[in-house]
Amino acid sequence: MRIELKIAILLVCLLILLLVVILPGPPKLSEQAQRCFGIFIVAIILWVTQALPLSVTSLLIIGLIPSMGVLS
Repeated sequence: MRIELKIAILLVCLLILLLVVILPGPPKLSEQAQRCFGIFIVAIILWVTQALPLSVTSLLIIGLIPSMGVLS
C-alpha cells in the first residue's frame, strides 16, 4: 500500500473519531459509550485496511481508551 493512501486512511480515521465524539448521539447513549463507539470504528477501519501494522493499531487503541475518558 502506498504511503499517501495510508496517510489518507489515518486522516479519515481521525475525522471519523472527531465526528463521533462531537456530534450528538442517541439520547440514551452516554458520552463514554459514544467515545468507545468512535474508538471501535477507528479500530475496525485500521484493522481492515492495515494502514498501520496490527500491533501498532492494537497499542493505539489501548492508549486511546484511557486518554479519551472511556474508563472513568
